[in-house]
Amino acid sequence: MEDNITLEIFDLPFQEAIIGHMLEENWFCSKSITQIKSGWFSDPNLATLFASIQDFSQLYRRTPTPKELRDYVRTKFFNNHNILTVKIDQCIASASHIKRDYVSKVATGWLRLSKFKNYV
Repeated sequence: MEDNITLEIFDLPFQEAIIGHMLEENWFCSKSITQIKSGWFSDPNLATLFASIQDFSQLYRRTPTPKELRDYVRTKFFNNHNILTVKIDQCIASASHIKRDYVSKVATGWLRLSKFKNYV
């Protein structure tokens, strides 16, 4: 089952880069939203950000900008918004160090293998 899939095989900067690239590139976000689940992230703050991107995208039918995501988490997670806004900046920084093509290639290969193993 897909519920056994987790992104823990990847280090935290790689997981942050996924979120960072989602905020920078609409097409990457639209592909990732349908393939990844928030529960797969090892850091609960990344899971919250991913779920927030999904919620925002459903509400407004587009990917949030980093500023829009900051505003969104400020209103939705008032008690935790400082940590989440810092985490957004970390995701963007990680995305600048770990290029999208690499993230896409590695994550896609891993996802296919994980799904295959779970169905065999």
